[in-house]
Amino acid sequence: MSAAALAAADQLIDARGLPYQGTISDYEHHSLLLRSTTLGREKSYPLDQIRALKIDGLDAFNRAEDLAAKKKYKEAVDAYDKALRTAPADRAWIKTLVADRRYQACVKAGKIDEAMKDWLARMDADPKDKIVLSLMPDVFAPEGAPANAAALKLLDAKLAQLKDDPKAGAYTRRLLKLKMKLLEAMGEEEKATAAAEAVTKLDAPKPAKKGETAEETPAAEEEGEETAAAPAGGDLDVLARLLGSGKYDDVIEKLTPRIETLPRNDLAAPLFLLAKAQWLKYQADEPKDQKLLLRAGLNLMWVYSAYGNSDEAPEALFLTSEVLEAMNDPAAARLAREELVEQFGGAGKNPWVGKAQELLENDGDANADAEE
Repeated sequence: MSAAALAAADQLIDARGLPYQGTISDYEHHSLLLRSTTLGREKSYPLDQIRALKIDGLDAFNRAEDLAAKKKYKEAVDAYDKALRTAPADRAWIKTLVADRRYQACVKAGKIDEAMKDWLARMDADPKDKIVLSLMPDVFAPEGAPANAAALKLLDAKLAQLKDDPKAGAYTRRLLKLKMKLLEAMGEEEKATAAAEAVTKLDAPKPAKKGETAEETPAAEEEGEETAAAPAGGDLDVLARLLGSGKYDDVIEKLTPRIETLPRNDLAAPLFLLAKAQWLKYQADEPKDQKLLLRAGLNLMWVYSAYGNSDEAPEALFLTSEVLEAMNDPAAARLAREELVEQFGGAGKNPWVGKAQELLENDGDANADAEE
């Protein structure tokens, strides 16, 4: 193929940053079809796996893509609007593509009111579309911005519409989780916790009617694979919100029976959340439950020993040192802190390393004073 033909080819960069050249021929069900210049094969690329695009001859669209690539998202939204107005009438799929790329720019620009309206429309068209689910808005306007309040009204209106729909459990659950995150961004901590509690209530097993098992209830049959149930370990974002609000019993009750059923590779985060809830509950309760303290310590050590490379490991080891202090074993607590500094110290220190170092230095100062 000539150099001129290569230069004129459409281009796609995937989520990993890998470039592809060829001819984009269609866009359907939120996936782009590209025929490779080098291999001559057609391949489908889902919208959520596309980082950037360039389509030969669509200058307005390419300008919008260039702005988005430079993270000038607000300017990109305006450029996509122009691209929509100038899209060729003989290729209807291009308008659909431009509208979807515009939506993604709205999300990243924090235009949460516009993004929410667009996302809800896409969800209404197919609540089970995995690509649309993956594109759920996750960037909100600054606290106090009217766009957040406008987005919340849209969410509440949709939740009210779905309230009595027995088939909408999974959709409702996602909306409640999104509402929780939006309320967090708005600084509405108590309302965010209430949204999290609504998720856990929705997750609770529904009692079977007389003469049928839980698996035979109509709701389970209607929703099929797309049920309203939480992920195997519980929704960790929701549980973390409950933990931060002091709902320790709820977190423990949710996670305890599920820990043994989880695959080993998925265990670190839920196990740590359970252990932290146990430790915080021990601190808050009177009288003190020594068995709960022991369970917290064992679970924290399990996280560190089995998942030492996980994000949770440094905090797990720090909390282990606190548990050991509560068990009246300051020597073991000091060893845990020294190990934390040794294992996770250095450039780009984890904040728990700094906390451990501060406690070690205070111990050293106290020992020096005692010797004097």
